[in-house]
Amino acid sequence: MTSSKFVILSAFTVLCVAVSCQKSTKTTTVNPAITMAENAQRATLGLRLVKTNWFLYNVEFGEENWKIDPAGYEAKKIHRNANGTIVWEEDYYYSGRTFLFPPDKGTDWERVTVHYDYTKSLLTVSYVGLDPSVTRLFGDSGPIAQMTNNMSVADEILKKWGFPRL
Repeated sequence: MTSSKFVILSAFTVLCVAVSCQKSTKTTTVNPAITMAENAQRATLGLRLVKTNWFLYNVEFGEENWKIDPAGYEAKKIHRNANGTIVWEEDYYYSGRTFLFPPDKGTDWERVTVHYDYTKSLLTVSYVGLDPSVTRLFGDSGPIAQMTNNMSVADEILKKWGFPRL
């Protein structure tokens, strides 16, 4: 083996060992009783409740990712601070349709996101898609549209798609 190959192999080995020995930032514990107790506040705010039959997909970097169906898409993301207090959460709703995201950025899923920031008491509804009848609800702002403190927009879009928000 040449000395340059040996140096590269040695450096790679040291890097792999160093990375594997680092303390993980992944958090794997969630107290279901606390999550269910927080549903009272979600109900008051008009946010989707975490149901007892939902699946905790993963927990990492202070974020819980929940799915309704283990093979499905994320339905909710809850972001907590180091004390376990919710900072923000998002509910995701998918129409089931895809579209080519311009300009040639690939295919994306048409969806609505309801984001609630607990620190600011601020609700934001976002839409990703190309349906003109939906983007008009946001003032024709294009494929990524956003509206603050207006849950009725989310309700109108989801009614059009045939889905309940809650």
